[in-house]
Amino acid sequence: MQNQENRRISFRLDDTMGLQVTPLEPKALDAVLLDFDNYRVQSCLASHFHIQRELRQPDLQLIKKRDPDVARYFTLLEDQMQVLAERMNGDDESSKPEQSEISVNISSTGIRYHTEDAISLGQAVELKMSLSTSGAQIYALGTVVRIENGVGDFAGLTEYSVNFSHLHSDDSEAFIRHMVKLQRLQLQARRPDDS
Repeated sequence: MQNQENRRISFRLDDTMGLQVTPLEPKALDAVLLDFDNYRVQSCLASHFHIQRELRQPDLQLIKKRDPDVARYFTLLEDQMQVLAERMNGDDESSKPEQSEISVNISSTGIRYHTEDAISLGQAVELKMSLSTSGAQIYALGTVVRIENGVGDFAGLTEYSVNFSHLHSDDSEAFIRHMVKLQRLQLQARRPDDS
């Protein structure tokens, strides 16, 4: 079991995702750490409901088999919760902070990306990520652990490696599910077409 857990943690994939990285000064970091879970939900409430909905899907499938009317009612309630979360969060396009679609290298413990922005080694950062396979918004705190000059296609940019310091367990599982889906899609794309 320990071997499988280590494999899950160290597994890395290249991806393209929406990413917003904001350096946090110590005072701002302390404010977030006082109530990380609440701050996380406030930052991406609609996504939180989306992730919870994904986690409940297996149970909903069982209910559909036993009582389709009850399953329809639960689905209606979840749809209404999603709409309410989006309204409470002010999730219209004009109020969302700018996220850049960039190439990243991800694992369940951190992210590596390239940018022109200047961030210091050891700097605490706030990360808002949009997962391409589900559209889920993930909120995390991290620390810059390595800075290198970009090479090849990334020449002229700086490469930052960030280890997650705070990532909610639900978001961690959503992140891992995203990586599994992404790997499956990448493997399917490499298969020769049978037609």
